[in-house]
Amino acid sequence: MTSIDFFKRIDDAVAFFKQQSPDHMVRIISHLDTDGICSCALLIKALNLENIKYNVTIVPQLDKNLIEQFSRESYNFFIFSDLGSGQINLIKEFFKEKKVLILDHHRPGKEEMPSNIFVVNPHYFGINGSSEISGSGVVFYFVRQLNVKNEKHAHMAIIGALGDMQERDGFIGLNKKILVLAQKYSTEVTKGLRLFGIQSKPLHKILENCFDPIIPGVSGSETGTINFLKELGINIKTNKRI
Repeated sequence: MTSIDFFKRIDDAVAFFKQQSPDHMVRIISHLDTDGICSCALLIKALNLENIKYNVTIVPQLDKNLIEQFSRESYNFFIFSDLGSGQINLIKEFFKEKKVLILDHHRPGKEEMPSNIFVVNPHYFGINGSSEISGSGVVFYFVRQLNVKNEKHAHMAIIGALGDMQERDGFIGLNKKILVLAQKYSTEVTKGLRLFGIQSKPLHKILENCFDPIIPGVSGSETGTINFLKELGINIKTNKRI
């Protein structure tokens, strides 16, 4: 399998999508992280362009109860973006009467797919979904094939890939191709601080643990980091907590 096969799969996914009536509302379920939100945003941009109505839900994860709940909804066409590959058996069990498109990059199983479920996943084609393309990258290639005007939103897939920490001194594989397209539409590439734990750690800890690049007197030093922030006039305490 090659990237050529992957793009053929994208073509087939677009054909599968176009089987549904444009008057029907599309149900989007996406993952609650940067990559999942970017995936959802790309789909929203694309469906707006096609004047197709949609309903969106963002979830932290899929489980049996949620899948069963979604399956009871009145929608006829569902898109799972940046999730679904690990729950294909459950989706098969509960979505027997509805059409489902799964656009994902997480490692899937080897389940046989019924005709009402269509999966696009890079792992099926020997493409590493952990480093070469993110969920929003898969969605980007889908919406770009749906309408080339969506190409201008390539930067969203780059943001998603960054959120999944797929950039390691540059992008590789299909991510690299997306970056080239993003630069075509004025996205600039610059070197900045590589920061981790923004959602869960205090600022001084984030800076203390930053070593790419090394910040002299700050990286690896809690005291140095606190003094640095104080010099900038940043109070690291909020409600008596650091």
